[in-house]
Amino acid sequence: MADTFGPFEVLATNDAWTDPAIDGDADGPEAGTQRLAEYRRTRDVAVLRLRDGVTPTLFVVKPLGATYIASVVDTFSGDTFRHVMSFMASCHEIRRADGSRLEPAGKLAKSVKGTMVGNDEWIDTVAAEFGLLTVYEIGSVAYQRARLPRAARGPFVWPRM
Repeated sequence: MADTFGPFEVLATNDAWTDPAIDGDADGPEAGTQRLAEYRRTRDVAVLRLRDGVTPTLFVVKPLGATYIASVVDTFSGDTFRHVMSFMASCHEIRRADGSRLEPAGKLAKSVKGTMVGNDEWIDTVAAEFGLLTVYEIGSVAYQRARLPRAARGPFVWPRM
């Protein structure tokens, strides 16, 4: 993450869909597990080993404003819904490994302070391809990042799903 307040790219690492570009056994399973845990804590792709010749799928996560989090997302109880709401407002582009892009169909809705939000169809599309746990994971990263000071690079907490 070079610019801690600009968009950044996240790889999915959940039980439903872990990016196939991640080589969890490069130095043995224990080292792979430790690298994956470190990536989940920092979201720094440099700690991972990626398979040669395999391009990762990148979820582009835009920063969410504190006003949107406080006046919209945090008004709901339960992490699951907060993560979905955060995903809808932060991730509007997925760069697939084959070079194609997945983006919300139709217009985004304007919310608090100009935050643009995807719709239910966007969540359904992403969940169909990558699993709902991926939506939760990426949304969790966006939500946690919005709650950090601008200069912070983490830590991120692995969501309970």
